[in-house]
Amino acid sequence: MIGSDENETGLWVGYRNADGVIHTVTVDYVLAATGRTPNTDKLGLENNGMVLNSQGVPVYHPRTMQTSEPHIFIAGDANNELPLLHEASDEGRIAGHNAGLYPSVESGRCRDCLNATPPWAQASAPR
Repeated sequence: MIGSDENETGLWVGYRNADGVIHTVTVDYVLAATGRTPNTDKLGLENNGMVLNSQGVPVYHPRTMQTSEPHIFIAGDANNELPLLHEASDEGRIAGHNAGLYPSVESGRCRDCLNATPPWAQASAPR
């Protein structure tokens, strides 16, 4: 998204597609479902013996947030699993809890919101 502005006919949104072409639309509503790419590329994770996946993100246990280096825990956007606010919040709670308990760790659980049916949804075609 390169810009937005509310006007008398709705919400103007400008965006650039994957080919770099700029488009604009005017809509009634915008649902923003965004995440972030992990900002871990300059941390030198490859130099500490931690096992990394093919994208260079640390491999971790999804219930404890513990990486292959047992004293390091990872959560939220940094693990590149589900870049959603409620997931990051739950993962942070689990990782922080286990970092405080270390060397003991406990299995935690994130909310299972992705399998829930929303009570309603609304979509709008561009004008």
